[in-house]
Amino acid sequence: AKGGSADDALPTADDDEDTPITLAAQHVLILVDCHEDMFTPWNGESKSAMDLAMSMGERLLQQRIRDTVTLKIGKRNGVGMLLFGTKPLGAGPNQAAEHHSDRDEDDDDDDDDDDEHATGNSRSVHVFIPLDPPGIGQVQTIRACIKGDRNLQEEFAHAPSSPEQTRIAPLQIALEEAVRIFRQAKCVRDKSTKPNEPVDTRTIWILTNQDTPNYYSSATLQLLQNVARDVKESGIQILVWPLAHPQQFGPDSEFDMQSIYGEIVSRDVFEGKRLSTQEDMEEGLDSLQQFWKKIRRLYWGPLILPG
Repeated sequence: AKGGSADDALPTADDDEDTPITLAAQHVLILVDCHEDMFTPWNGESKSAMDLAMSMGERLLQQRIRDTVTLKIGKRNGVGMLLFGTKPLGAGPNQAAEHHSDRDEDDDDDDDDDDEHATGNSRSVHVFIPLDPPGIGQVQTIRACIKGDRNLQEEFAHAPSSPEQTRIAPLQIALEEAVRIFRQAKCVRDKSTKPNEPVDTRTIWILTNQDTPNYYSSATLQLLQNVARDVKESGIQILVWPLAHPQQFGPDSEFDMQSIYGEIVSRDVFEGKRLSTQEDMEEGLDSLQQFWKKIRRLYWGPLILPG
C-alpha cells in the first residue's frame, strides 16, 4: 500500500494473491470443554468455568475487531470456537463442513475420508463460531450466552454422569476437527506464496477444568498424544487455559498439567495455576496481544508463546 504503514497493507481473505506486502496473520481456534463440571458454579460464586470461557472469547473477539477497525492491523486474523465433549447433536454432517466447505466444488469428492470423519465428529464436536475474521455477529453469539439468552448446558452438555460422557475421548476428536477447520478456512494461508514470506500462525486454545478426566485409558491417552504430536508437527501450536474446578477453587488450587496435557501442549504458559477470575484471563490475553504486536513489527510468523 503506497504511502501507508506495513500494517495497513495486511490483506483480507478476498485480496488477490499478488498483494504487494503480505504479513502473516494470527489465527486462534478456541476449544471449550462441555464437561458437566464446566457448568457447575464455583463454591460461593454465581459464575462457572463456562461463564469465564465465554467472557474470554468475547474479549478476544473485541480485541481483534478493535485491531482491525481502529488500528488498521490484523485484517485476516481469524477467531473461531469449538465446543467439544457435547451430547449427540444429530447424525448429519458436522457444522464445520457447512461453515468451512471453502474448497472448489470439484475438490469436494477428492477425499471420501473427510466426509466420513466429519459425520462421526458431529456427535461430540460443535462449531459454535466459525473460524473467520471477527465481526459483530460472532460477538453477539457469545454475548447471548453471557446474558443468559442461550443455555449452553441445556443445549450441549451431557446429563450428569452420563455413560456417553465417559465412553468417548472428546479432545482427540476436537483436535482432528480443528486441523480440518484450519485447512478449509478462507482466512488461513498455510503456505507462503512468495520466497521468504512468513506463513500464518495457527494456534489452538483448550479451555477446560478437567486435568485428570476419567475417560482416558492408557490406550486412548496414547492415541490422543499421537494426534496432538501430529497437530504440532503440522505447525499448529496448542495451549491449555486451565480453569478453576468447582471442587478445586481458590488461589492455591493447581491444575495437573502432566497427567494428560504434558505431552499435548506446545508450552505450559500458566505453570499449573487454575484461572478463576476475569483478571486472570485478561492478563493472559494482554500478554499474547503484546506478543502478536511484536511479531507484526518483525514481519515474522511463528508464535512463541510467552512463559
